[in-house]
Amino acid sequence: MSEDTGILDRAYAALHKCKYAEAAKDFNLLRRSGNSTASYIYGSLLATMEDFRGADEIFDELILSDSPEAKAYGMAGSARMSRLRATRMFEKCQTINQKLTPKQIREFQREFVGLKKGLEEALDEPLDCKHDVLNEYGILLGLKASIAWYHEKQEPRLFTRAINKLEEALVQDPSFTPARNNIGMTYFDWALLLPQDERKEKLALALENFNTALRMNSSYVESLINKGTVLCHLGRFSDAKEPFVAAARLNSYHTAKYVRKLGKEVMREIGIDKDCRVIK
Repeated sequence: MSEDTGILDRAYAALHKCKYAEAAKDFNLLRRSGNSTASYIYGSLLATMEDFRGADEIFDELILSDSPEAKAYGMAGSARMSRLRATRMFEKCQTINQKLTPKQIREFQREFVGLKKGLEEALDEPLDCKHDVLNEYGILLGLKASIAWYHEKQEPRLFTRAINKLEEALVQDPSFTPARNNIGMTYFDWALLLPQDERKEKLALALENFNTALRMNSSYVESLINKGTVLCHLGRFSDAKEPFVAAARLNSYHTAKYVRKLGKEVMREIGIDKDCRVIK
């Protein structure tokens, strides 16, 4: 096994456990040898960790490259950056039960057209990481669907389009766990926009996809956390304990951050404390 292969395996193992700083360190090592795929993933990790300036620099560097593949990754990365910013703005509005302003919606709709075009142009290139770009496209479509539904434009076809795009990512790489996890998240987001008594079907579909993701990779922390969360929404608090505890064994800090958002009452129902330790 070459040194680069060993570094890549270690980087993906850290990424699947949501140890983003560790993964970023290794992808940064790989990108220095001119690996544009590693540069794209490194920039994406910086964006996930909200180092937007650092991510911008990486994606701009790719866009200015003479390589068509690197340019494509740069466009896909820039689309991810814009989608992350829009997601944070939307989540903030949801937290305080506030709608986006008409101006913000118009700005997002204009930006969406550009992001969609950038991703489609990127997908025209023969990328090693095409499955990841398709995954990003699916997440973007899911965000558009959620924003539309939240503002009372209820179009199920928008969620269906998002799920179809994520399924395309799995056609490219059937072992790509993030796409399966994100199909689950799309159903979960859709469920939470429905009236309480109409959520069960979509929550069940979300759970089914999280379970499938965990059969693909039992150490995928995001799916363990998401499985625990959807079980809570289904009222199955005791069943939620196992995935949360398993996630905490792999990454206690990341898991605890999400569990605390559930609130003390739900944590008591599950039988865990704020650090995901089982309450005796």
